[in-house]
Amino acid sequence: KNRITFTAGNHDLMFYYFIKHPSSPLGKSWIYNGSETTLDSYSNRYKEMNLHLNYIIKAPLILNLDDCFVSHAGISAFFSRKLGKKPLDDPVKLKSIVESDLNSEHGILWTRDKLMNLGKLQIVGHTRVDEVYYDKKSNVLFVDTAACTGNKLSAAIIDKSNVVETLSVETDSRDI
Repeated sequence: KNRITFTAGNHDLMFYYFIKHPSSPLGKSWIYNGSETTLDSYSNRYKEMNLHLNYIIKAPLILNLDDCFVSHAGISAFFSRKLGKKPLDDPVKLKSIVESDLNSEHGILWTRDKLMNLGKLQIVGHTRVDEVYYDKKSNVLFVDTAACTGNKLSAAIIDKSNVVETLSVETDSRDI
């Protein structure tokens, strides 16, 4: 069937928590972050909305693949002391830290900090860039090219931890 896997981001989880746990910090913050447009798009389609909410809450926060590490905002250098020099060697500890505080400004949903070099290519969104950007020092590929504001949607093809190609398509204003 569908083989697409995504990592949940701040807007995905704000949507989920707004509907399922509206008094939670993530739920409360969504009212300022796109709620009206999203809710309008589900008008009279509540079954579909619930399917999407279930898909969101089941989505992982991180994907540690053979070729790369994928997350929404990345692993902040703020966690360097806690995670050590080889954070991917202890996946249980990494997962625990990632999931410990979803509202943290340094966390996997929100960080705009300098990111850790994980010893593997890290692919992130969240921080908008005009063009797909590779930071060699931290070994991070930034792919959020601001489709939500009309720039473009971008992706990358990775093989053996190398960026083979980046792809971008212009945003259609009907999709915003």
